Amino acid sequence: MPGEGVHALRDIVPGLDKEPVFETIRADIDADTLWESAFVVCFRGEGYPRVDDHTGHILCPDAYAASYEPLIVYLDLVHELVHVRQLLEGKEVYHFPEPYVRWPTEVEAYRITYEEAQRLGVDDEWFWGYLAVPWVEEEELLELASSIGLPLRGKLEEEDADEEGARH
Repeated sequence: MPGEGVHALRDIVPGLDKEPVFETIRADIDADTLWESAFVVCFRGEGYPRVDDHTGHILCPDAYAASYEPLIVYLDLVHELVHVRQLLEGKEVYHFPEPYVRWPTEVEAYRITYEEAQRLGVDDEWFWGYLAVPWVEEEELLELASSIGLPLRGKLEEEDADEEGARH
């Protein structure tokens, strides 16, 4: 990630607009409009990337960018670019007080991110780890996974085994 300041997403992830996921993300928005609207604001701080629903910029704390592997950063930027497009369409990105995992904007962004991860050859077990963020409870995680098409079979079998082990 570049240093503090405002950066064009095209400079951070060059060629993203040539990847199949970009066509999926842009939906009915003109490709140039989306690409020219995608900016990342890097700043000193903690936390995770998010989109500013007033400016449409992706906000990215430097501690985050320094802490995670490039694949996670890439997938998070893909996820946030979906929100940039949603804002360009006039959608509300944040749906308080509804649970985060039921926000239609989040379900769409995670679905597209999961599809991109699959295209890149990421296995479902890895993606379960990607989905596990501090603000999502375990039962909500299952709901989100179901909503985006992430198979639950292996995850539920693991939980059953964990529960059986805990009882003995």
